[in-house]
Amino acid sequence: MQFMLDQPMKKNQTETDFVNLILQLGKEKEFLRDEIYCQVIKQTTKNPVKQNCTRGWRLFNLVTGFFPCSNTLLPYCTRHLEAIIQDANHPFQELASVCMKNLSRSLSFGGRRHIPSHSEMEAILAGRNSRRLPIMLPGGNEFSCKIRSFSVAFEVVQDFCTEMGIINPAEVKEFSIYATRKGGDGTRPIHSDEYLFDFLLDDGSISLSFHRIIWKQPLQFNNDLYLEFHYQLLLANYLGGRMLLPMNGSTIYQQLAELTALQHLALGLTDLPSNSEVKQYLPRMDRLNSSDERLLATIRAQFSTLGPLGHLDAKARFIKSVSLLPFFGFDVFTAQKVSHRSCPSPSLVAVSHNVIKIIDPKSQNACLTMSLEDMQCLRSIRPKKDKLPSVEISFSGQTQPRTVSFSLKQAKELCHTIAVIMEEMVKPPCSSASSRAGTPH
Repeated sequence: MQFMLDQPMKKNQTETDFVNLILQLGKEKEFLRDEIYCQVIKQTTKNPVKQNCTRGWRLFNLVTGFFPCSNTLLPYCTRHLEAIIQDANHPFQELASVCMKNLSRSLSFGGRRHIPSHSEMEAILAGRNSRRLPIMLPGGNEFSCKIRSFSVAFEVVQDFCTEMGIINPAEVKEFSIYATRKGGDGTRPIHSDEYLFDFLLDDGSISLSFHRIIWKQPLQFNNDLYLEFHYQLLLANYLGGRMLLPMNGSTIYQQLAELTALQHLALGLTDLPSNSEVKQYLPRMDRLNSSDERLLATIRAQFSTLGPLGHLDAKARFIKSVSLLPFFGFDVFTAQKVSHRSCPSPSLVAVSHNVIKIIDPKSQNACLTMSLEDMQCLRSIRPKKDKLPSVEISFSGQTQPRTVSFSLKQAKELCHTIAVIMEEMVKPPCSSASSRAGTPH
Protein backbone atom coordinates (compact mmCIF):
# COMPACT_ATOMS: atom_id res chain seq x y z
CA MET A 1 0.00 0.00 0.00
CA GLN A 2 2.90 2.35 0.71
CA PHE A 3 4.42 1.62 -2.71
CA MET A 4 1.10 2.47 -4.37
CA LEU A 5 0.92 5.67 -2.26
CA ASP A 6 -2.32 4.48 -0.66
CA GLN A 7 -0.35 5.00 2.55
CA PRO A 8 2.49 7.51 3.01
CA MET A 9 6.08 6.30 2.74
CA LYS A 10 8.38 6.64 5.71
CA LYS A 11 11.27 9.02 5.65
CA ASN A 12 14.32 7.90 3.59
CA GLN A 13 12.31 5.12 1.92
CA THR A 14 12.08 4.89 -1.87
CA GLU A 15 9.77 2.99 -4.19
CA THR A 16 12.76 0.89 -5.31
CA ASP A 17 13.33 -0.20 -1.70
CA PHE A 18 9.75 -1.47 -1.48
CA VAL A 19 9.88 -3.33 -4.79
CA ASN A 20 13.24 -4.95 -3.98
CA LEU A 21 11.85 -6.16 -0.66
CA ILE A 22 8.68 -7.59 -2.24
CA LEU A 23 10.59 -9.38 -5.01
CA GLN A 24 13.22 -10.72 -2.63
CA LEU A 25 10.56 -12.08 -0.29
CA GLY A 26 8.79 -13.81 -3.18
CA LYS A 27 12.01 -15.32 -4.54
CA GLU A 28 13.23 -16.60 -1.16
CA LYS A 29 9.96 -17.56 0.56
CA GLU A 30 7.72 -19.54 -1.74
CA PHE A 31 4.91 -19.71 0.83
CA LEU A 32 4.51 -15.90 0.62
CA ARG A 33 4.00 -15.78 -3.15
CA ASP A 34 0.24 -16.29 -3.15
CA GLU A 35 -0.10 -13.63 -0.45
CA ILE A 36 1.85 -11.15 -2.59
CA TYR A 37 -0.28 -11.97 -5.65
CA CYS A 38 -3.52 -11.57 -3.68
CA GLN A 39 -2.46 -8.24 -2.16
CA VAL A 40 -1.47 -6.77 -5.53
CA ILE A 41 -4.71 -7.97 -7.16
CA LYS A 42 -6.72 -6.54 -4.27
CA GLN A 43 -4.97 -3.15 -4.45
CA THR A 44 -5.42 -2.89 -8.24
CA THR A 45 -9.11 -3.83 -8.23
CA LYS A 46 -11.51 -0.86 -8.17
CA ASN A 47 -8.81 1.45 -6.82
CA PRO A 48 -10.32 4.96 -7.12
CA VAL A 49 -6.94 6.68 -7.70
CA LYS A 50 -5.73 5.93 -11.24
CA GLN A 51 -2.13 6.99 -10.57
CA ASN A 52 -1.86 4.65 -7.60
CA CYS A 53 -3.53 1.86 -9.55
CA THR A 54 -1.02 2.31 -12.38
CA ARG A 55 1.82 1.85 -9.91
CA GLY A 56 0.16 -1.31 -8.65
CA TRP A 57 -0.10 -2.77 -12.17
CA ARG A 58 3.56 -2.02 -12.82
CA LEU A 59 4.37 -3.84 -9.59
CA PHE A 60 2.21 -6.75 -10.77
CA ASN A 61 4.21 -6.73 -14.01
CA LEU A 62 7.39 -7.28 -11.95
CA VAL A 63 5.87 -9.86 -9.61
CA THR A 64 4.48 -12.06 -12.41
CA GLY A 65 7.84 -11.92 -14.19
CA PHE A 66 9.88 -12.94 -11.15
CA PHE A 67 7.92 -15.81 -9.66
CA PRO A 68 4.67 -17.67 -10.36
CA CYS A 69 1.79 -18.18 -7.98
CA SER A 70 0.85 -21.65 -6.73
CA ASN A 71 -1.23 -24.09 -8.78
CA THR A 72 -4.03 -23.50 -6.28
CA LEU A 73 -4.20 -19.77 -6.98
CA LEU A 74 -3.33 -20.04 -10.68
CA PRO A 75 -6.86 -20.57 -12.10
CA TYR A 76 -8.25 -17.62 -10.10
CA CYS A 77 -5.35 -15.35 -11.11
CA THR A 78 -5.68 -16.43 -14.73
CA ARG A 79 -9.44 -15.77 -14.81
CA HIS A 80 -8.87 -12.33 -13.23
CA LEU A 81 -6.34 -11.34 -15.90
CA GLU A 82 -8.34 -12.85 -18.76
CA ALA A 83 -11.45 -10.92 -17.76
CA ILE A 84 -9.50 -7.65 -17.93
CA ILE A 85 -7.79 -8.59 -21.22
CA GLN A 86 -11.20 -9.26 -22.80
CA ASP A 87 -12.60 -5.93 -21.58
CA ALA A 88 -11.73 -3.44 -24.32
CA ASN A 89 -12.77 -0.54 -22.05
CA HIS A 90 -10.57 -1.51 -19.11
CA PRO A 91 -7.82 1.11 -18.62
CA PHE A 92 -5.22 -1.56 -17.79
CA GLN A 93 -6.08 -4.07 -20.49
CA GLU A 94 -2.58 -3.85 -22.03
CA LEU A 95 -0.78 -4.25 -18.70
CA ALA A 96 -2.98 -7.23 -17.85
CA SER A 97 -1.90 -8.85 -21.12
CA VAL A 98 1.77 -8.22 -20.24
CA CYS A 99 1.26 -9.75 -16.79
CA MET A 100 -0.38 -12.82 -18.32
CA LYS A 101 2.61 -13.35 -20.63
CA ASN A 102 5.03 -12.84 -17.75
CA LEU A 103 3.16 -15.36 -15.61
CA SER A 104 3.22 -17.89 -18.46
CA ARG A 105 7.01 -17.46 -18.75
CA SER A 106 7.46 -17.80 -14.99
CA LEU A 107 5.51 -21.05 -15.02
CA SER A 108 7.59 -22.35 -17.93
CA PHE A 109 11.04 -21.02 -17.04
CA GLY A 110 10.94 -20.29 -13.31
CA GLY A 111 11.06 -16.49 -13.39
CA ARG A 112 13.96 -14.05 -13.37
CA ARG A 113 16.90 -15.13 -11.23
CA HIS A 114 18.22 -11.71 -10.24
CA ILE A 115 16.58 -8.56 -8.90
CA PRO A 116 16.70 -5.82 -11.59
CA SER A 117 19.53 -3.34 -11.57
CA HIS A 118 18.77 0.19 -10.42
CA SER A 119 18.40 1.58 -13.95
CA GLU A 120 16.24 -1.35 -15.13
CA MET A 121 14.00 -1.04 -12.07
CA GLU A 122 13.50 2.68 -12.69
CA ALA A 123 12.62 1.98 -16.34
CA ILE A 124 10.05 -0.71 -15.46
CA LEU A 125 8.41 1.44 -12.78
CA ALA A 126 8.20 4.25 -15.33
CA GLY A 127 6.37 1.93 -17.75
CA ARG A 128 9.30 1.17 -20.05
CA ASN A 129 9.39 -2.63 -20.35
CA SER A 130 11.65 -3.07 -23.35
CA ARG A 131 14.63 -1.61 -25.12
CA ARG A 132 16.51 -2.19 -28.34
CA LEU A 133 19.88 -3.84 -27.94
CA PRO A 134 22.52 -4.64 -30.54
CA ILE A 135 23.50 -8.32 -30.68
CA MET A 136 26.77 -8.98 -32.50
CA LEU A 137 26.87 -11.22 -35.55
CA PRO A 138 29.93 -13.07 -36.88
CA GLY A 139 32.02 -10.67 -38.94
CA GLY A 140 31.33 -7.65 -36.72
CA ASN A 141 27.87 -6.61 -37.91
CA GLU A 142 25.06 -5.99 -35.42
CA PHE A 143 21.45 -7.16 -35.31
CA SER A 144 19.14 -4.83 -33.39
CA CYS A 145 16.67 -6.72 -31.20
CA LYS A 146 13.76 -5.53 -29.09
CA ILE A 147 14.30 -7.23 -25.74
CA ARG A 148 11.66 -7.08 -23.03
CA SER A 149 12.39 -7.21 -19.32
CA PHE A 150 11.25 -10.83 -19.22
CA SER A 151 12.42 -12.10 -22.61
CA VAL A 152 14.14 -15.48 -22.49
CA ALA A 153 16.97 -16.32 -24.88
CA PHE A 154 14.88 -18.70 -26.98
CA GLU A 155 12.39 -15.96 -27.90
CA VAL A 156 15.14 -13.65 -29.21
CA VAL A 157 16.86 -16.53 -31.04
CA GLN A 158 13.52 -17.39 -32.65
CA ASP A 159 13.10 -13.79 -33.88
CA PHE A 160 16.58 -13.81 -35.41
CA CYS A 161 16.02 -17.19 -37.05
CA THR A 162 12.81 -15.86 -38.59
CA GLU A 163 14.88 -13.07 -40.19
CA MET A 164 17.19 -15.78 -41.60
CA GLY A 165 14.23 -17.65 -43.07
CA ILE A 166 14.47 -20.58 -40.64
CA ILE A 167 11.06 -22.14 -39.94
CA ASN A 168 12.14 -25.62 -38.84
CA PRO A 169 11.88 -25.70 -35.00
CA ALA A 170 14.66 -28.32 -34.85
CA GLU A 171 17.06 -25.94 -36.61
CA VAL A 172 16.07 -22.98 -34.43
CA LYS A 173 17.26 -24.99 -31.40
CA GLU A 174 20.74 -25.15 -32.92
CA PHE A 175 21.37 -21.43 -32.39
CA SER A 176 22.37 -19.69 -29.18
CA ILE A 177 23.16 -16.28 -27.75
CA TYR A 178 26.53 -15.87 -26.05
CA ALA A 179 27.27 -13.46 -23.21
CA THR A 180 30.80 -12.04 -23.12
CA ARG A 181 32.39 -9.81 -20.52
CA LYS A 182 34.31 -6.96 -22.15
CA GLY A 183 37.99 -7.69 -22.14
CA GLY A 184 37.28 -11.26 -23.29
CA ASP A 185 37.93 -12.79 -19.88
CA GLY A 186 34.61 -14.62 -19.71
CA THR A 187 32.12 -15.95 -22.23
CA ARG A 188 29.44 -18.62 -22.33
CA PRO A 189 26.28 -19.59 -24.20
CA ILE A 190 23.02 -18.51 -22.60
CA HIS A 191 20.62 -21.39 -22.06
CA SER A 192 17.34 -21.13 -23.97
CA ASP A 193 15.30 -20.74 -20.75
CA GLU A 194 17.47 -17.98 -19.25
CA TYR A 195 16.30 -14.36 -19.11
CA LEU A 196 18.54 -12.01 -21.09
CA PHE A 197 18.22 -9.13 -18.64
CA ASP A 198 19.71 -11.37 -15.94
CA PHE A 199 22.97 -11.00 -17.87
CA LEU A 200 23.00 -7.30 -18.73
CA LEU A 201 24.78 -4.95 -16.34
CA ASP A 202 24.30 -1.20 -15.98
CA ASP A 203 27.94 -0.53 -16.86
CA GLY A 204 27.56 -2.13 -20.29
CA SER A 205 30.37 -4.59 -19.61
CA ILE A 206 28.41 -7.56 -21.00
CA SER A 207 27.92 -7.90 -24.75
CA LEU A 208 25.67 -10.40 -26.53
CA SER A 209 26.34 -12.28 -29.76
CA PHE A 210 24.59 -14.86 -31.94
CA HIS A 211 26.24 -18.24 -32.63
CA ARG A 212 25.35 -21.61 -34.02
CA ILE A 213 26.21 -24.19 -31.39
CA ILE A 214 24.78 -27.34 -33.05
CA TRP A 215 25.23 -28.37 -36.70
CA LYS A 216 22.90 -31.34 -37.18
CA GLN A 217 20.29 -29.89 -39.56
CA PRO A 218 21.24 -29.45 -43.25
CA LEU A 219 22.33 -25.99 -44.39
CA GLN A 220 20.32 -23.94 -46.88
CA PHE A 221 21.37 -20.92 -48.94
CA ASN A 222 18.17 -19.14 -50.02
CA ASN A 223 18.43 -16.22 -47.57
CA ASP A 224 21.18 -13.57 -47.75
CA LEU A 225 21.34 -13.04 -43.97
CA TYR A 226 21.54 -16.81 -43.40
CA LEU A 227 24.35 -17.06 -45.97
CA GLU A 228 26.33 -14.13 -44.52
CA PHE A 229 25.92 -15.35 -40.93
CA HIS A 230 27.21 -18.84 -41.68
CA TYR A 231 29.99 -17.65 -43.98
CA GLN A 232 31.39 -15.24 -41.39
CA LEU A 233 31.03 -17.78 -38.54
CA LEU A 234 32.77 -20.58 -40.44
CA LEU A 235 35.39 -18.20 -41.82
CA ALA A 236 36.34 -17.12 -38.28
CA ASN A 237 36.57 -20.78 -37.18
CA TYR A 238 38.65 -21.66 -40.24
CA LEU A 239 41.10 -18.76 -39.92
CA GLY A 240 41.38 -19.39 -36.18
CA GLY A 241 42.61 -22.92 -36.88
CA ARG A 242 39.55 -24.53 -35.29
CA MET A 243 38.57 -26.60 -38.35
CA LEU A 244 41.66 -28.84 -37.92
CA LEU A 245 42.75 -29.35 -41.51
CA PRO A 246 44.65 -32.65 -41.94
CA MET A 247 48.15 -31.25 -42.56
CA ASN A 248 49.54 -34.67 -43.52
CA GLY A 249 46.76 -35.40 -45.95
CA SER A 250 47.38 -35.70 -49.69
CA THR A 251 44.71 -33.10 -50.49
CA ILE A 252 45.86 -30.35 -48.09
CA TYR A 253 47.25 -28.08 -50.84
CA GLN A 254 44.08 -28.44 -52.91
CA GLN A 255 41.87 -27.66 -49.87
CA LEU A 256 43.91 -24.63 -48.86
CA ALA A 257 44.00 -23.33 -52.42
CA GLU A 258 40.25 -23.66 -52.93
CA LEU A 259 39.35 -21.99 -49.61
CA THR A 260 41.88 -19.21 -50.26
CA ALA A 261 40.50 -18.50 -53.73
CA LEU A 262 36.91 -18.55 -52.48
CA GLN A 263 37.68 -16.01 -49.74
CA HIS A 264 39.21 -13.70 -52.36
CA LEU A 265 36.19 -14.05 -54.66
CA ALA A 266 33.81 -13.57 -51.71
CA LEU A 267 35.23 -10.07 -51.34
CA GLY A 268 34.25 -9.34 -54.95
CA LEU A 269 37.89 -9.38 -56.12
CA THR A 270 38.68 -10.86 -59.54
CA ASP A 271 42.46 -10.45 -59.83
CA LEU A 272 44.83 -13.10 -58.49
CA PRO A 273 45.50 -12.61 -54.76
CA SER A 274 48.89 -11.17 -53.83
CA ASN A 275 51.23 -12.98 -51.46
CA SER A 276 50.23 -10.65 -48.60
CA GLU A 277 46.54 -11.36 -49.29
CA VAL A 278 47.21 -15.10 -49.36
CA LYS A 279 48.75 -14.82 -45.88
CA GLN A 280 45.50 -13.27 -44.57
CA TYR A 281 43.42 -16.09 -46.09
CA LEU A 282 45.35 -18.95 -44.46
CA PRO A 283 44.35 -20.55 -41.14
CA ARG A 284 46.41 -20.17 -38.01
CA MET A 285 48.24 -23.50 -38.05
CA ASP A 286 51.75 -24.78 -37.42
CA ARG A 287 53.86 -25.83 -40.41
CA LEU A 288 51.85 -23.61 -42.75
CA ASN A 289 54.00 -21.24 -44.85
CA SER A 290 52.31 -18.59 -46.96
CA SER A 291 55.44 -18.38 -49.16
CA ASP A 292 55.34 -22.07 -50.08
CA GLU A 293 55.75 -22.08 -53.87
CA ARG A 294 53.75 -25.26 -54.30
CA LEU A 295 50.88 -23.72 -52.34
CA LEU A 296 51.00 -20.48 -54.35
CA ALA A 297 51.03 -22.38 -57.64
CA THR A 298 48.04 -24.47 -56.53
CA ILE A 299 46.17 -21.30 -55.53
CA ARG A 300 46.79 -19.78 -58.96
CA ALA A 301 45.59 -22.93 -60.69
CA GLN A 302 42.51 -23.12 -58.44
CA PHE A 303 41.69 -19.47 -59.07
CA SER A 304 41.79 -20.10 -62.80
CA THR A 305 39.67 -23.25 -62.45
CA LEU A 306 36.93 -21.47 -60.49
CA GLY A 307 36.59 -18.82 -63.18
CA PRO A 308 34.11 -15.95 -62.76
CA LEU A 309 32.17 -16.48 -59.55
CA GLY A 310 29.92 -13.92 -57.83
CA HIS A 311 30.63 -13.05 -54.19
CA LEU A 312 27.44 -14.75 -52.91
CA ASP A 313 28.16 -17.93 -54.86
CA ALA A 314 31.73 -17.87 -53.55
CA LYS A 315 30.48 -17.66 -49.97
CA ALA A 316 28.03 -20.52 -50.50
CA ARG A 317 30.74 -22.67 -52.04
CA PHE A 318 33.12 -21.83 -49.18
CA ILE A 319 30.49 -23.03 -46.68
CA LYS A 320 29.91 -26.25 -48.64
CA SER A 321 33.67 -26.93 -48.84
CA VAL A 322 34.22 -26.30 -45.13
CA SER A 323 31.25 -28.54 -44.29
CA LEU A 324 33.17 -31.48 -45.82
CA LEU A 325 36.12 -31.10 -43.43
CA PRO A 326 36.47 -33.81 -40.76
CA PHE A 327 35.83 -31.50 -37.81
CA PHE A 328 32.99 -29.46 -39.26
CA GLY A 329 30.22 -29.23 -36.64
CA PHE A 330 32.62 -29.38 -33.68
CA ASP A 331 33.40 -26.64 -31.16
CA VAL A 332 37.11 -27.01 -30.41
CA PHE A 333 38.78 -26.05 -27.12
CA THR A 334 42.40 -26.39 -25.99
CA ALA A 335 42.83 -28.19 -22.67
CA GLN A 336 46.20 -27.79 -20.98
CA LYS A 337 45.70 -31.08 -19.18
CA VAL A 338 43.39 -34.10 -19.50
CA SER A 339 43.21 -36.63 -16.69
CA HIS A 340 42.95 -39.68 -18.98
CA ARG A 341 46.31 -41.42 -19.41
CA SER A 342 45.96 -41.82 -23.18
CA CYS A 343 45.63 -38.07 -23.77
CA PRO A 344 48.68 -35.80 -24.26
CA SER A 345 49.11 -32.37 -22.69
CA PRO A 346 47.88 -30.18 -24.20
CA SER A 347 44.94 -31.85 -25.96
CA LEU A 348 42.07 -30.57 -28.07
CA VAL A 349 38.52 -31.09 -26.81
CA ALA A 350 36.09 -31.23 -29.75
CA VAL A 351 32.35 -31.15 -28.97
CA SER A 352 29.60 -31.95 -31.48
CA HIS A 353 25.87 -32.62 -31.16
CA ASN A 354 26.47 -36.25 -30.17
CA VAL A 355 30.09 -36.85 -29.10
CA ILE A 356 33.07 -35.36 -27.30
CA LYS A 357 36.46 -36.23 -28.81
CA ILE A 358 39.84 -35.70 -27.19
CA ILE A 359 42.27 -35.00 -30.03
CA ASP A 360 46.06 -35.22 -30.17
CA PRO A 361 46.91 -31.78 -31.68
CA LYS A 362 49.95 -33.17 -33.55
CA SER A 363 48.48 -36.25 -35.17
CA GLN A 364 44.83 -35.08 -35.04
CA ASN A 365 43.92 -38.61 -33.99
CA ALA A 366 41.16 -39.15 -31.42
CA CYS A 367 42.63 -40.37 -28.11
CA LEU A 368 39.23 -40.73 -26.47
CA THR A 369 35.63 -40.53 -27.70
CA MET A 370 32.65 -40.08 -25.37
CA SER A 371 29.02 -40.27 -26.48
CA LEU A 372 26.84 -37.56 -24.99
CA GLU A 373 24.14 -40.19 -24.47
CA ASP A 374 26.51 -41.98 -22.07
CA MET A 375 27.19 -38.86 -20.02
CA GLN A 376 25.99 -39.09 -16.43
CA CYS A 377 27.35 -35.98 -14.70
CA LEU A 378 28.88 -32.68 -15.75
CA ARG A 379 30.35 -29.98 -13.55
CA SER A 380 32.81 -27.12 -13.61
CA ILE A 381 35.35 -26.86 -10.81
CA ARG A 382 36.68 -23.55 -9.52
CA PRO A 383 40.45 -23.29 -9.72
CA LYS A 384 42.70 -23.57 -6.72
CA LYS A 385 45.51 -21.06 -6.27
CA ASP A 386 47.66 -20.72 -9.42
CA LYS A 387 45.66 -23.48 -11.15
CA LEU A 388 43.36 -23.45 -14.16
CA PRO A 389 39.61 -24.06 -13.77
CA SER A 390 38.46 -27.47 -14.93
CA VAL A 391 35.49 -29.43 -16.23
CA GLU A 392 34.70 -32.90 -14.90
CA ILE A 393 32.61 -35.38 -16.89
CA SER A 394 31.36 -38.76 -15.70
CA PHE A 395 30.11 -41.20 -18.29
CA SER A 396 29.18 -44.85 -18.40
CA GLY A 397 31.99 -47.17 -19.40
CA GLN A 398 31.86 -50.80 -20.47
CA THR A 399 32.06 -52.07 -16.89
CA GLN A 400 31.75 -49.05 -14.61
CA PRO A 401 31.32 -45.26 -14.72
CA ARG A 402 34.43 -43.34 -15.72
CA THR A 403 35.39 -39.76 -14.94
CA VAL A 404 37.54 -37.47 -17.06
CA SER A 405 38.58 -33.93 -16.16
CA PHE A 406 39.92 -31.17 -18.41
CA SER A 407 41.96 -28.20 -17.17
CA LEU A 408 41.51 -25.15 -19.39
CA LYS A 409 40.95 -21.41 -19.24
CA GLN A 410 37.61 -21.74 -21.06
CA ALA A 411 36.20 -24.25 -18.56
CA LYS A 412 32.96 -22.33 -18.01
CA GLU A 413 32.32 -21.93 -21.73
CA LEU A 414 33.06 -25.63 -22.38
CA CYS A 415 30.79 -26.71 -19.52
CA HIS A 416 27.87 -24.57 -20.66
CA THR A 417 28.39 -25.55 -24.32
CA ILE A 418 28.05 -29.24 -23.43
CA ALA A 419 25.08 -28.51 -21.14
CA VAL A 420 23.21 -26.53 -23.83
CA ILE A 421 23.75 -29.31 -26.38
CA MET A 422 22.58 -31.90 -23.85
CA GLU A 423 19.42 -29.89 -23.11
CA GLU A 424 18.54 -29.46 -26.77
CA MET A 425 19.70 -32.74 -28.31
CA VAL A 426 20.09 -35.46 -25.70
CA LYS A 427 18.87 -35.04 -22.12
CA PRO A 428 19.64 -32.79 -19.15
CA PRO A 429 22.80 -33.85 -17.29
CA CYS A 430 21.90 -35.74 -14.11
CA SER A 431 24.08 -33.42 -12.07
CA SER A 432 25.64 -30.09 -12.85
CA ALA A 433 27.61 -27.78 -10.63
CA SER A 434 28.16 -25.37 -13.47
CA SER A 435 26.96 -21.92 -12.56
CA ARG A 436 23.73 -20.66 -14.11
CA ALA A 437 24.48 -17.20 -12.70
CA GLY A 438 23.56 -14.16 -14.75
CA THR A 439 26.96 -13.07 -15.98
CA PRO A 440 29.94 -14.95 -17.36
CA HIS A 441 32.74 -15.13 -14.82
